[in-house]
Amino acid sequence: IRVARFILQVAPSAKVICTGASFYPLRSARESIGQLRFSYISVRDRFSRRCLIAQQTPAPRMLGDDSYLIRRRDLYSKPQQQLGHALIVCIQAQFGLEEQLARVGEVIDSIAIRQSFKRVKVLQLSNGDELICNHLKHPNVIFVSRQEILAQGLPISNRDYFISTRFHFRLLCERLGLRGTALAINDYYSIKHELSKKDKFLFTQRAISLQEFCRMR
Repeated sequence: IRVARFILQVAPSAKVICTGASFYPLRSARESIGQLRFSYISVRDRFSRRCLIAQQTPAPRMLGDDSYLIRRRDLYSKPQQQLGHALIVCIQAQFGLEEQLARVGEVIDSIAIRQSFKRVKVLQLSNGDELICNHLKHPNVIFVSRQEILAQGLPISNRDYFISTRFHFRLLCERLGLRGTALAINDYYSIKHELSKKDKFLFTQRAISLQEFCRMR
């Protein structure tokens, strides 16, 4: 909002485009936006659209905020024929987590050995997710790029177990019936997990903090 105001102060006739906006749970969204006018705006939730729809012309479009949540049956319904069960890992290198990747990798290796996972699959849903590979010592680490995921679907089955810091990937895994461990790496993600409870997403277990995960043996 501050950037948009600055642009319009400097160049009042400029076209300002806003994508993937969310003002939830900001209760004063209408007041915060004030007299701003966007040439195009898309939002990721119904709350934000309601806040803006009476003020913005053209009306905001609700597109969501994650390409993996688009209702594409082929993205996550392909049966996986590989024998054995895999440990599915999606760990983002953001929000200071980069400094703790080594310890996170140690815990993942320990879980893989203790639970006799034959494969550890590292999924790249966004840039940086591949960095955890540098800290894994499991003899059979398989890296799956986001290009492969979007083209061929998620390489998982309901026999797998997931460990994820990414909230939306957790939604997909639990929709498929996978068991797993979700990591709430900061307050932003903790709020998401709590809101999901209120929205009646049926999670199999609570998310744990990154600190709690790193203390595991």
